[in-house]
Amino acid sequence: MVRWEIFFDAPPRTRLNPTGQPWYTVVDDGTGGSGSVIIRSPGDGYAIEPGTDLTVNMKLLHPSQGDAGDGTLRNLRAMEITRP
Repeated sequence: MVRWEIFFDAPPRTRLNPTGQPWYTVVDDGTGGSGSVIIRSPGDGYAIEPGTDLTVNMKLLHPSQGDAGDGTLRNLRAMEITRP
């Protein structure tokens, strides 16, 4: 798989840290109104071989520690993109 998308639901007013330098493309940092964070493979793609783990590091900014909850990513989903 070369083109993919990963998304998850974010607590209200939570967003990706804008100072990060991710190797992936940020489609929605959590502030786009959908309530989700969406990342995508880089423009030229990023191959994931079957049975291989994909490590993605990101920092989420929450309005307060209480809003962070237990750190679980809710409704985490990933999918292959078949059309650019």
